[in-house]
Amino acid sequence: FNHQSLLAVRRMSAAARLALLVSDVSLDLPAEARNLNAEALHIPCCQTKMAGLFEQYRKSGLLLRVWGADAAADWQRLHGAVDCLIVDDAPEALRVLSSPCK
Repeated sequence: FNHQSLLAVRRMSAAARLALLVSDVSLDLPAEARNLNAEALHIPCCQTKMAGLFEQYRKSGLLLRVWGADAAADWQRLHGAVDCLIVDDAPEALRVLSSPCK
């Protein structure tokens, strides 16, 4: 997850699948990810509530994987809007997301 480590992996293998794991808001995370030839951004759930920032990420063309989404309301809000939800309780997330709408 360290940028220098990701660059070293890239030098070892052009085919390595990389993703940028972030917790801070940077000036241009999509550009940083592209500089590493990464395929995805792994962002914290709290950043999905920052409308302009989240839209920038969604429009980047990178896969968008959200970590720290541990509330049912977040799972429902993000389902279909991101490529992956990284959760602590996968069975409960699957139960909530597969339940019929009320």
